[in-house]
Amino acid sequence: MKNTIRRFVPVDSLDIAAMESWLSDLAEDGLFLVSFGAYFAHFESRPPRKAAYRLEPASSLYMTPDEKKLEFLDEFGWEYVDSVDKFFHVFRAKTEDAPEIHTDPAVQADAYEKLYRSQRNWGIPYVLVSVVFLYLTIFTEKPGFFNIALLRLSHTLYGLYMIAVAVLGVRHFLRLRKIKNLLKTGTPLSHSADYKRKRPLRLAACIFILLLFTVTFLSYTFGMIVQWDADWRELSEPIPMVSLAEIEQDAGFINGHIDDAHTTYVGGDADNEIRFDRSFLVPQQTTITQSGYVPGRLWAEDGEPYESTLAISIYHLRYPSMGGRFVESQMNWELSDLMPWDTIDLSAETGLDEAYLCVSGKYSNALKKLFLRQGDTIVYVSYFGEADLRPFVPQFAALMQETYPTRKPQ
Repeated sequence: MKNTIRRFVPVDSLDIAAMESWLSDLAEDGLFLVSFGAYFAHFESRPPRKAAYRLEPASSLYMTPDEKKLEFLDEFGWEYVDSVDKFFHVFRAKTEDAPEIHTDPAVQADAYEKLYRSQRNWGIPYVLVSVVFLYLTIFTEKPGFFNIALLRLSHTLYGLYMIAVAVLGVRHFLRLRKIKNLLKTGTPLSHSADYKRKRPLRLAACIFILLLFTVTFLSYTFGMIVQWDADWRELSEPIPMVSLAEIEQDAGFINGHIDDAHTTYVGGDADNEIRFDRSFLVPQQTTITQSGYVPGRLWAEDGEPYESTLAISIYHLRYPSMGGRFVESQMNWELSDLMPWDTIDLSAETGLDEAYLCVSGKYSNALKKLFLRQGDTIVYVSYFGEADLRPFVPQFAALMQETYPTRKPQ
């Protein structure tokens, strides 16, 4: 392949007349097809001559033509060159007067019917999965879609990539059906069309798909390189946080679980860990979770053993202008409509850009959420316990100025 010449494919394979015209024109310029790639075709230089090309539908996706068909068409004056887009096999006429492969559109329609069914069998499930993904992402998660997109940019981009591929798949599917139905009416396929005016649109579509795929891959990889978690209780150096023990203000408080012997966690204690993650738009995401209990203490409401939890998330955004929208989306996501919430605006009291303390009455005011923002930094706190969070708001706000490890501590 080192001596071949590459050319960008200006049309997709289902634009059959334009594809055949392009290949024939290049043959007259002395370039003869060798193979197809995703976006480029490879040619070898020979003395120019007129050479017709024909695209024959594959009987099944990814399948090469059977030997009997190859031998028959070779004797008929057509040589097999390569397959393109897993839909078609490309044949080139050996001589200028080679007879047409098909003279009966109805017979040709049968071959397209097989390809149509084959593509339908894998294409429809893929499109349905993409539609379900789109529905779940945008409609069922609509309140918090903005911050989910920022925190998991790679997931969002991958969703867009799936949707783009699904749209192209539907377009191909409909065009294939149109060709099949046209042949069934007895109308023969044209072998000549203007491919030059279609080149810019094809190029733009290919660049868009490649860029979307590349950015998705880089975003996912960039985030995964520095993603880690660790049990904060086992770190040699303490990390900045507001201690759950300090909030509970009970000398008997123990970090852990009431029945650790019968509590199984995969990869450690997820309720007592520090986790670091990142995305392009939120390059620093640190979450510290704490859980603990006081031996013998019971919940005031129902008399069950008391065990409280605290989760602190600190987000540093790449662009401060996204901060207000991020907090709004985070609140919409975290404050369930199924619970009554009392929201206290502490912005003026704290001097922060935004500060909201939200208390749910469903569990005797045990569930509390705190949202703080100053510029490009957001602190989100979720606490389940009987203590009052308000006296600790300044300490949570101070976490915005702290530095957290981006690599897992050794």
